[in-house]
Amino acid sequence: MSADANHEMARLLALRSYQLLDTPPNSALDTITQLAARLLGMPIALVDLVDAERIWSKSHFGTNVTEYQLHPGLCASAILGDAPYIVNDAKTDPRTAQHPLIQHNGVGFYAGIPLKTPENYNIGTLCVIDFAPRTLSPADIQALQDLAYLAMETIILYAKAQRQHEIAVIENKFRLNELQNQLILNSTVEG
Repeated sequence: MSADANHEMARLLALRSYQLLDTPPNSALDTITQLAARLLGMPIALVDLVDAERIWSKSHFGTNVTEYQLHPGLCASAILGDAPYIVNDAKTDPRTAQHPLIQHNGVGFYAGIPLKTPENYNIGTLCVIDFAPRTLSPADIQALQDLAYLAMETIILYAKAQRQHEIAVIENKFRLNELQNQLILNSTVEG
């Protein structure tokens, strides 16, 4: 297996370890996408998770689409690097011109910031989309990077809370079994 294939497998394992795919909306992430759209004056903002064959929107503002096929050019390409991935004119940019969202949905601008795990795996993006070509100022890019950082921190906290909940459930089941065994032992001794 090549180094790229090994890295992709490790990235997918990292993504899945957060147990976010196909889960209900998260109000904190929804607030972040709303802030990104409002701050940058964009009609659409998403927290997208890049899986093996699909991109799944954990949070979306300005669209009801929650899942779409994996195609290079937008989020799937944004996670390949660490820098902001910005496409000022998506219809003429060779990286994106053939992407279905550009051709069929009229997307004219895309900016995505990779969501990087503490282990340095890009599991998705915080992205903003407009239907017209645009440019972002350095301050806009920094704001988007700051919001992406908050999105990843929210994801990390969510995963920790999920794990703590799972541990508590297991501990409670163990305690319940101990209590049941003690009751059975007590009833046997008394009987």
